[in-house]
Amino acid sequence: MSKGGANWELYYWGGFKGRAEFVRLVFEEAGVPYREVNDGISESIIQGKIGGYPVLFPPVIKHGDLVLSQTQVICQYLAEKFDMLPEKPENKYHAEQLNATILDCITEGYNSYHGAKPGVSYKEQKEEAQRYIDRFAKERLPRYLKNFEQSLKANKGGSGFLFGDKVTHSDLILFHMLEAVKFQLPEVYKAADYIPLLKAFQARIAARPKIAAYLKSDRCQKFSGDSFM
Repeated sequence: MSKGGANWELYYWGGFKGRAEFVRLVFEEAGVPYREVNDGISESIIQGKIGGYPVLFPPVIKHGDLVLSQTQVICQYLAEKFDMLPEKPENKYHAEQLNATILDCITEGYNSYHGAKPGVSYKEQKEEAQRYIDRFAKERLPRYLKNFEQSLKANKGGSGFLFGDKVTHSDLILFHMLEAVKFQLPEVYKAADYIPLLKAFQARIAARPKIAAYLKSDRCQKFSGDSFM
């Protein structure tokens, strides 16, 4: 399927990974050029001046007349364009099931960093938010990670990808989620001896040539350090 040339645009706030990183990773693994737009996000998206079908929040992609938002939907669309969907029809739905669960985990993690005062920055509620973060790390995150470990193991014992014999958008979505846990909750990640397959998987994805090159490039943003993403 055609990859659509080099006129892809990704709209997101600049300076950190956030949810746009899921989309960046799909572009990077596919080897598809894209231009990231960081300025004027409020006017373009929140005030509805980007054009095309209405969208509410970034990340947003634009390609010709197409304007599309919602991280999971964007990644699924790009995966279809770039031949990164699972081969088996039923696994295409399993992939979206897993993707939705990963993003549920991300949302819970994010909310824990803003648990005391929703909508207020983490820096303004560090002490108050800590009990929410601790609960997420102790009670919620392990449930998610154990499910992801089982999901990986379901495909050939967990020695390769999530589905079949090729990388899919789900592999990249899971990779970024694991990177977020490793960065934001390093002690929790280190102590998680119940996810050996996931940790080996994470290293394999990071070592893929295009991903490795991206991670070393100027295009790769840093984690914000003041939220789960």
